Amino acid sequence: MKTSRKTAGVTLVFTVLIVMLLLAGVVVVTAQLAISARRSSDDQNATIQAQYVAESGVARAQARLNLINDLMAQWLQPAATVKTTEMATLMLNLCGVASPTAAQLALPAGITLTTPVLLCSSTAPGGLLSTVTNLTNSVNLNFFTSNIPDTAYTTNGYSLGTDPTQTERTFWAQSLVAAGTPITGKIGGSASDNVQSAVGIALQKVERFGVDSYRLTFTVPDVVSSSTTAGAVRSLSVAGVSNTYSYEVSRGSFAKYALFTNNHVVSQAADTACQTNPTTCSRITFTSNTLFSGPVHTNQNFLIQGSPYFSGLVESSGCSAGNANDGSGNPAQTCGSSTLTPGAYISNGNGTNNLIAPANIAGNTPSLCYSPTNCPSATNPVNPVRATPQFQGGVNWTAPFQPLPTNSNDQATAAATGGLLLSGTVSALKLSVGSVTPAGTSIAKPVQLIDYTQTLNGTTVSTSTQLAVSADKVVYVNAGTSAAPIWKPGRQLTSGLWVDASLALPVGQSVTATSFNGVIYAPSGITSLKGPARTTPDDPSTAPPALASFSQITVASASDIHIKNDLKYQDPPCNGSNSLSTSTPPVFTAAACPTLNATNILGIYSSGGDIAIDSSANTGAGYGPVNGSNGAGKDVTIQAVLMASKKSVKVDGFDQGTGDANILGKVNLLGGIIENYYGAFGITDGHGFGRNYVYDPRMGDGYAPPAFPTQQTWDTNFKKTTDTSGASIKTPLKLDGSQTQQPKTQ
Repeated sequence: MKTSRKTAGVTLVFTVLIVMLLLAGVVVVTAQLAISARRSSDDQNATIQAQYVAESGVARAQARLNLINDLMAQWLQPAATVKTTEMATLMLNLCGVASPTAAQLALPAGITLTTPVLLCSSTAPGGLLSTVTNLTNSVNLNFFTSNIPDTAYTTNGYSLGTDPTQTERTFWAQSLVAAGTPITGKIGGSASDNVQSAVGIALQKVERFGVDSYRLTFTVPDVVSSSTTAGAVRSLSVAGVSNTYSYEVSRGSFAKYALFTNNHVVSQAADTACQTNPTTCSRITFTSNTLFSGPVHTNQNFLIQGSPYFSGLVESSGCSAGNANDGSGNPAQTCGSSTLTPGAYISNGNGTNNLIAPANIAGNTPSLCYSPTNCPSATNPVNPVRATPQFQGGVNWTAPFQPLPTNSNDQATAAATGGLLLSGTVSALKLSVGSVTPAGTSIAKPVQLIDYTQTLNGTTVSTSTQLAVSADKVVYVNAGTSAAPIWKPGRQLTSGLWVDASLALPVGQSVTATSFNGVIYAPSGITSLKGPARTTPDDPSTAPPALASFSQITVASASDIHIKNDLKYQDPPCNGSNSLSTSTPPVFTAAACPTLNATNILGIYSSGGDIAIDSSANTGAGYGPVNGSNGAGKDVTIQAVLMASKKSVKVDGFDQGTGDANILGKVNLLGGIIENYYGAFGITDGHGFGRNYVYDPRMGDGYAPPAFPTQQTWDTNFKKTTDTSGASIKTPLKLDGSQTQQPKTQ
């Protein structure tokens, strides 16, 4: 029994020891789990903290990009007094050319939107400025530092310190390279929360597209924001919405507008009436039948009734009646009124119009009421006196006043030095497409044909002069007859005419050009401008093209230009017409433009007269489709940009003939109209023509006829071009793209 008790005691002790050991194990495991949990929680907190710190670095990088964007998009504005050669110098400075030569400043021959001149480009990963020694003090930055006022920086919260000039140059030296501006420092109150990142835009190339048109191409490298906290490190790599941005610097051609009016009335008499009775005078009305697919501008105010539709940018300057002209019939260079009256007139449908101020117009699809106090509301849910214009491309009621040119000096100079200068009145000018076999060869060449007949000192030259221009700009002169042509290479003389290059120079004449620049100038007017006749009188589709696929031509005059029939491109960029669906809400569809890489383009410009489309009703030929010299036929097709800087683009005979609707159909215009007064095409009882306007989107991207008039002001911005309207849409620098998070480290 004693042995048994001893055994039991040992067993009890052993059991207690085992239990104690188990309890100790449980305590140890529990402690380890608690420590592990605490460590996991600490890691998680450190990770979250590191993530926030890294994201703050991205936010600071975006803030820097916002500042760069605001300075370049809103404040980098060359003065209107900056001349063509001065801007060319600044662009070449940007390329590192300190003192450009006359040859470098000159516009190269054949330059177009599709064949720009590359001024400089990058071979370095960081951009072309990354290899410049002492960039801060180099000429490369002159374009940026000389065209932005000091207030632009301080307005955006950026301190210029005691030496603004040097601070600004340092800012751009850091901003215009891929390495960018270093962003370092501590976030919040913790001494251990550090962030490091950098942001910049790398200049890759500088191109010239025309006389006053440049494009700077930038890339925005990924922004890498690295953070260090007490317990973790995080690295975020953030890409931009778009890696490549185009920054355009241009003194825009007037060709960029679908419609531009200096005075939004039909005549000076109507404008004078609006000075006396601004609410009851006769203004041009945009109605629900108005469909514009490109930019529209007036220096005065629009009158809106119903729901006109605009898919491009709409602008008005608000220059009051009587002040957009200088009192002598010339367009004013600034608005003459002491105060502008921005906004839009709204028609009440009963002959009375009321000006609505921008403060009472909201949004891109506003409901504009004849009286702000009479707008639809809870107490007045229905208001018949209102308009609902659709501004899908944006609207600006306080746009800068854009003065029209008052002469054609540039076109005359261009015509005398590589174009075609025609003295006297041009009684006939015909453009057509064909082919010729130059003398001494056996191979036919496709050409642009130009036939003209002049009236000199009251005497009409009995035979027309025939020229042919090949794709390489070589001019051939017909030294034979129309029936038996002999095509010989030509050269231009001091007189502005082209002659057989094999003939001896006339006394007092010298050679001014041997290649064609596309400008035809007839200072005393053109009685008949036409393309080839239709094969079926009522069908414009049977009219052969007037402009060869490779041709760029501007026809200009200081007097009237009369269009007698169809003027069509061999390679039109667009076809059809704009349309609006019957659905609710209606859907706008722009005309299809499948060939935006087309290069043929025609400009028609009168600096002192009208551009008149001659209705057959106005030529004594009866009311109906007529080919030839008697007037434009049914549904006449004109593919060109038309500009009358002192008068109008109009239809001669818009109110004559019988009132039968739709006999003449519509003027089918592919291009744009720029005019001092809004010319009449027809009236609602059927007289004259209707309108079918289709904007040429190439114009919105800077393409223009040769030597076409340009605006005085310079335009600068980050831009891209839409396919539908061709309007240049502002595209800010943004880092809203992909975000990649690197694994944490300890």
